[in-house]
Amino acid sequence: MPYLQPATNNYFGFMPAREGARTGLYIVSSSEASDINIGDVVVPTSLGTAAVAPAGGLLVGTILGVAASFLTAATGKKANPTTTQMVMLYDDPYQVFVGCDTTSGVFGPINTTGGLFQNVSVATTGCTGSTGPNATLKRSVMAISGVLTSIARDYGVFKVLGMHPCEGNVASSGASRGTVTSSGVRKWLLQPATHVLGIGTSGNLSS
Repeated sequence: MPYLQPATNNYFGFMPAREGARTGLYIVSSSEASDINIGDVVVPTSLGTAAVAPAGGLLVGTILGVAASFLTAATGKKANPTTTQMVMLYDDPYQVFVGCDTTSGVFGPINTTGGLFQNVSVATTGCTGSTGPNATLKRSVMAISGVLTSIARDYGVFKVLGMHPCEGNVASSGASRGTVTSSGVRKWLLQPATHVLGIGTSGNLSS
């Protein structure tokens, strides 16, 4: 895959680690003011619809899955059934994804404090080195954040399963949770930790 480039911060959101991932269709309200880009984390709303994870800061809390299709802002479900819009999600709670960490907070070496299988939050916008989603590819630029807080530890969106093989088992030279240059970023294998269909999910909403 073109995104699986080792030791670089080519943010692409999240994508299944293997082909054949399960998908489902979810209704998006026309009041949603943000695009849903391919690879974005998507969350449930209090209305029972789907929305892209809120911009800014680090995302924690319940998720529906990861977007497998693009949906333009404010084109979701309206009163007229002919204008209904839906987004396709990779929605298997046990799906393994691949994604980057960020230059502003790498997950760190695989023997990092706390070790593997630790929950991490998602930087939904503002990753250092990112200029935003590609207007042509409609591809996400979300990434996991190695910055650890108690709420990220308890409600972080993904748990880290290990480093992706494309990295050749070469750990980042950056300190755990620290800042690095673009070559300090690594690709990680991830699994949802707070999926709505997952066992033990807290049920707290993110939108």
